[in-house]
Amino acid sequence: MFYFSGHGATDEVTEGGESEFYFILHEVQQIYGDAKARDPFALSGKELKEYSLKIKAQKQLILIDACQSGKALENFAMRGPQSEKAIIDLSKSRGLYIMAASEADQTAKEVNDLGHGVFTYSLIEGLKCAADFFEKDGIINVKELNLYVNKKVKEIARKYNLTPQRPVSWEYLNDFPVKLCE
Repeated sequence: MFYFSGHGATDEVTEGGESEFYFILHEVQQIYGDAKARDPFALSGKELKEYSLKIKAQKQLILIDACQSGKALENFAMRGPQSEKAIIDLSKSRGLYIMAASEADQTAKEVNDLGHGVFTYSLIEGLKCAADFFEKDGIINVKELNLYVNKKVKEIARKYNLTPQRPVSWEYLNDFPVKLCE
């Protein structure tokens, strides 16, 4: 499992019409404007994809609680021939699931009363077995957790009168369990 809760940013569109999502790590001093000041210290969505393809774990769950984090999913969804083969090989023996706090053009909200971002709070509640609502079998699968988080984030946004925040996800083939409930 890879979990990130922090700042995220999508850089400006380049001449080629592309933009990239960056995990803004502690060492980053400047987020926008000067790629040379950001890139050596930030982790791009493309780099995360490359790392995930090298991991030998049977199942991978990537959770991103950051503004504009939906943009990071595009790196997994857009595949060239080499990436396509690597992801097909990956999916034969593993599950790969990514959940992001917001769409590529949205902020990820925080609520002081919750003590976390809305997405992280919803994940924690779901993992306390609230996400075992679909089959009620004592097992929380990734898809159940995703459904719960999406529902909970919308409820919290309404309760606290926040602008919409829509979590997004991407999966490749296999669902898998993440928690046993007693």
